[in-house]
Amino acid sequence: MFFILISIPILHQRELKVFPRLLYCSYSLINVIILSVVMGPEVHAQYFLFAYLGLPMVIFGYEMGKMKIVLSLLGLVVFLYLEWHFQHFEPIAKVPEEQIYTQRLTNNVVSILVVILLYYFLNKENKRYVDQVKENIFREEKSKSLEYFAYLSHDLKEPLRSVSGFTNIIKMEYHDERNKELNKYFKFIDNGVEKMNTLIDALSQMATSGKTSDLNKTDLNFALEEVKVMLNEVILEKQAVIQAKNLPIIMCYSTDIKQIFSNLISNAIKYQEPSNRPVVKITYEENKDFWKFCVEDNGIGIPEEYQERIFKFFTRLHSDLEYEGSGLGLSFCKNLVDRHFGNMWVESEIGKGSRFYFTISKYLKRDGLPVSKMIHQEKMN
Repeated sequence: MFFILISIPILHQRELKVFPRLLYCSYSLINVIILSVVMGPEVHAQYFLFAYLGLPMVIFGYEMGKMKIVLSLLGLVVFLYLEWHFQHFEPIAKVPEEQIYTQRLTNNVVSILVVILLYYFLNKENKRYVDQVKENIFREEKSKSLEYFAYLSHDLKEPLRSVSGFTNIIKMEYHDERNKELNKYFKFIDNGVEKMNTLIDALSQMATSGKTSDLNKTDLNFALEEVKVMLNEVILEKQAVIQAKNLPIIMCYSTDIKQIFSNLISNAIKYQEPSNRPVVKITYEENKDFWKFCVEDNGIGIPEEYQERIFKFFTRLHSDLEYEGSGLGLSFCKNLVDRHFGNMWVESEIGKGSRFYFTISKYLKRDGLPVSKMIHQEKMN
């Protein structure tokens, strides 16, 4: 038994997740059988064996499939066997009838409390499982709704091309450099068409995000260097400083992670006072079930009342005259973080910069996240 107990954490350490859980279920069932045979029908019928039945359902996810149902049925099979066993054999040990009432009552109360605690644990775990399944269904539906938009984007652009084409025809027909008022209206039309095209392109990119990105181990130091190369022009123009040191190697969708860093760094450089030199610091923390990243800047900050709204589609806090943008960058990042079964939030003060946090689950798999490892990651203060 000692070997079994010590082997479970060792196997977990070596990232062999199914076998140690299978071993734990077997070990639990053997313990229940031994306890039942030793203590007799009173113990096995009332308490411990029934508590085993739900255990495989809780500690196994999708990867076990029907095996977890078989493991649970083993508890029922053993229960029926023990019913037969106690009709033909006496238990090895039995609580004497002459034992004083208070001792027997204490034994029963303790046993009942153990079962109540087991029930509480199983109920809590199952509730977390159900909540996570609901959350994942919501995320999948949201992702599908964005996919539909990708198919519509071509049709949405067709009327814009018509407007732009007819506007150019009218310009040629009624071209007059002296008519400043008319030229101003033409400029309004061109700007409107261009802005609408930009929005459609951004939404189309969001809808198709992750479709060409594979899940693999990614060195975030190299990923960040690629992002800095892509943003090299604006970094040099604004003389921005990007600080990051010893970022981890994680399992993620590499293209998505680069897009998250790119959007957050771009925003950090953009939303600055004119006289300010942008400084962006990227840090991380390793937790048991997820990686937590922080992108901190010294920008203009975000009012507290807008700190949740900024992650919604088309939310802008400034006009195009102040800062250009589509209002989709942060919602795009949020969508990519959702794909990694993470959360995203911001802490900020006006004039004191912002700290954008996001988490990446450690249990991502190519066929999805195992339900048994789906951790409901709360927003941290």
